[in-house]
Amino acid sequence: MYHSISDHAQPRFRKYALSPARFAEQMAYLARQRCVTLTVSQYVAARTTGVALPESAVVLTFDDGFAGFYKEALPVLSRYGVVGGLSIPTAFVNGTSRFLQREGETDRLMLTWEQLIDISSSGVECGAHSHRHLQLDVVPMDMARAEITRSKKVLEEKLNRTITSFAYPYGFYRPAVQQMVREAGYLSACSVRFAKRLTTADLFAILRTNIAR
Repeated sequence: MYHSISDHAQPRFRKYALSPARFAEQMAYLARQRCVTLTVSQYVAARTTGVALPESAVVLTFDDGFAGFYKEALPVLSRYGVVGGLSIPTAFVNGTSRFLQREGETDRLMLTWEQLIDISSSGVECGAHSHRHLQLDVVPMDMARAEITRSKKVLEEKLNRTITSFAYPYGFYRPAVQQMVREAGYLSACSVRFAKRLTTADLFAILRTNIAR
């Protein structure tokens, strides 16, 4: 799980910003190790159909949809033939990261719809990350449902693709939220439990480890 690929960050957000140079080193490492990279949906499809994955399989995810992905990460992914997935909070596309008030990062540029269309066409999976990046386990349930369904609807309309993957904002969820994600038509959801291996049996609580600065 990556967030921002950038050399610049406010102190409280710094751990979520990985330098482009370090990111390129990591992708080069995966290529040297002949790792097989998958999108979330490719991983889920393999799990659902019983296809055996190699030990070297890696699922790369990028939360929040920061603009740096387009300039810094996408060319590196293309260079090494690596695939991955973005999780997009749809309210902030074409704008700034207003949801990062606690981190003092409300001015960080987000991806535009034009960029997301290009990214989606390149083979990177675009998934939903709610609409306003709210912590879904603490807001009223009708609000949580609206966040889950609206982000899917907006992404599908803008990208002209079926959206099947979801990532819980901040990684938090509860059984009722998981059920809402299923009912909305998603096939999987990623959490943030900082696990190094995807050993969970629950495809609506896929574990990830954060790649910090």
